[in-house]
Amino acid sequence: MLMLDLFSGTGSASQPFLDKGWKVYRYDIDPLGGDTIFADFKHEMFVTALIDAWKDIKIDLLWASPPCPEYSYANQKTNDPLFIPDTMLWHNVLRIIEAIQPASFIIENVQGAQRTWGPAVQHHGPYYFWGVFPKFSVPDKIPSKGVRGLGHNGLKGLPGRLRDKNKQLRAREAAKIPYAIGYYLEKTIRLQGRLDG
Repeated sequence: MLMLDLFSGTGSASQPFLDKGWKVYRYDIDPLGGDTIFADFKHEMFVTALIDAWKDIKIDLLWASPPCPEYSYANQKTNDPLFIPDTMLWHNVLRIIEAIQPASFIIENVQGAQRTWGPAVQHHGPYYFWGVFPKFSVPDKIPSKGVRGLGHNGLKGLPGRLRDKNKQLRAREAAKIPYAIGYYLEKTIRLQGRLDG
């Protein structure tokens, strides 16, 4: 089975699929390791290249986790009634989905994205999902997106570059998708395939 993981970050969303033998292609603006392909979906050339590469290939699942600051309640700008979020990345993901027609797709984001994109199809803990995919249960308790470790106050004493790097690491850690979400989604898709086949 084949999965595309857009805005893959640490690869946490697709790891359970890899562990179950899926072929996974990860795309991110800040690739980690050798298995992630650089892509900046703000730019048309990357969107077009991805569409051209996959439009005639059967994709079982496309997962996209576009950055959430535009929608997060933690972003003070979102409380301003005149604030209009930048929806370019989300729109580009929808263009990709429309062009390559995956069997299932999920766009994962935060609760606040519902203000722009309407009610989520499903959610587990603080992880909200839009798309076309089989409903899945996660019996495990899903942790919050909070990050342990060096807090914001602890950043003040660090030199600028270290402070910026720590913020990036904290954001990457906070964006990790719990293994249980991918595990139970993969299990549900596999079971559905057996029932449909």
